[in-house]
Amino acid sequence: MLIRNPIQENLFKKLQIPTPDGRQLKHKTIHDLISRLNMLQQEFNNTTSLDFLKDVDTVHQALIKKYPNIGTRKTYVSNITTIISPMGYNIWLEGYAESGLEYRRILEKYAKETALQVIQQNATPKEISNWATKDELYKVVNRLRLRIEHKGYHSLSGDRFVPLIFGKETKHRNLIRDYMVGTLYTSDYTARNIYGDMRIIAKSDYDKMKGLDLMNNYLVIENKDNKQFCYGNSKTSWVYSRVDNTKIWRGVVKIALSSKLNKVVNLYLNYHKQTHLLMNTRGKPLTSTGLTKLLQKIFAPTGKVISSAILRKIFYTDEHAGDVPLINKMATAKKMGNSVGVGETHYSKKNVVLDFG
Repeated sequence: MLIRNPIQENLFKKLQIPTPDGRQLKHKTIHDLISRLNMLQQEFNNTTSLDFLKDVDTVHQALIKKYPNIGTRKTYVSNITTIISPMGYNIWLEGYAESGLEYRRILEKYAKETALQVIQQNATPKEISNWATKDELYKVVNRLRLRIEHKGYHSLSGDRFVPLIFGKETKHRNLIRDYMVGTLYTSDYTARNIYGDMRIIAKSDYDKMKGLDLMNNYLVIENKDNKQFCYGNSKTSWVYSRVDNTKIWRGVVKIALSSKLNKVVNLYLNYHKQTHLLMNTRGKPLTSTGLTKLLQKIFAPTGKVISSAILRKIFYTDEHAGDVPLINKMATAKKMGNSVGVGETHYSKKNVVLDFG
């Protein structure tokens, strides 16, 4: 099934292209492209055209000076190639083909350098400084559980719940939220930042869905004891075809909640009657950035800056230490929304056997 994203019309207007047809881009990708294009135009004092991008060497040197991290520069260069080929891969804007191919050569160089790092499976200095053991993470979540029990919200079975204490509703509701999110991300469901806009729906309603409606992420509730995460819009839900410059939807990945997580979600849902799993103070689904900030707040007691990305790497490194059967790696990859190969090369870090005391 092929889907075009009408929101990218905003990007095409900025590029002064009359039609929104072309690449199929996610909302976040379009936002990132516009944001980085604005930054580049301000850097080169050229907010009316893309001409400055033709001077590849000058642009590249500016990126090297501004961004020491090779990964950040790689992202910018990749974004530039998309900006100057908005209609599809290798379909360059008029006058930009030569520059586009030069940017591609830079990307190939970066790919070789980062591939070497991946093969060596070395954690970056930033990852090492923010690395926490699973025990440290579990302690944070356990403290949240004890605080909940101390305040009387101790029934995790879903059978009975006490009312929120008058005058403490928001504070205690947030405490229960933090406990649910902390439990979610210290189990084996650390599937990036996709839970913010995850919709809550009854299984009977989900089973009636077809087509576009399935291309979202859902918490599907059958009953108190049975729930599923249905990922219809995760990173692995789509595959890009360079043959006809389209994205093809691969389908829904369904993961049943464990008994432990199901009980915690029951507690959470009793005190959070809402349309989406996580929502902000304005009643809107929590953004990816909002979820990152929430994770950092929850795990701040570790003294580290914890995001979903580092949590995924911690999980893989711990779970897959030593000789792990392939079937176990496949199960982990499914729950985390990636392939076994990606997990082994990008998430499992072999040089983080450190003293964290």
